[in-house]
Amino acid sequence: MSKVKEFKKDVMHEVDMLKKHLAKVEKERLDFINLDPRSKFHCVYGQAARGCGSSRARQLIKLCCTKVVENVLNKDYSISHKDFIVSDDFDQLYEDNVRRFSYISALEAYIGTKNAKNESVIAYIKGEISEITL
Repeated sequence: MSKVKEFKKDVMHEVDMLKKHLAKVEKERLDFINLDPRSKFHCVYGQAARGCGSSRARQLIKLCCTKVVENVLNKDYSISHKDFIVSDDFDQLYEDNVRRFSYISALEAYIGTKNAKNESVIAYIKGEISEITL
């Protein structure tokens, strides 16, 4: 499987798990317009759990995120697929129980890619659409 296909598979798994595990009120908080993977309050987990450093965000990340990606957001806040360094080590997301951004979830990395279908991702998680292709 190509690196891009494997990455998209990991992203889709995370999206499906968020759809499954987010409470209705958490889904309602998701806002495509303010989505920002660089922000601890406007990333997917930050929006849903009111801060990606919260205990609920940590719980969601453990339930939903199977891969983490080295954060290589460039000055334009975009990532290319060739830059992904993927790890299974969830602990890289936190240091001394504080959320750090040197590693981000596969979904957060996807959100930062050029031509990402972010509006569809959010609509799918919320149940507004029934299918999504990344």
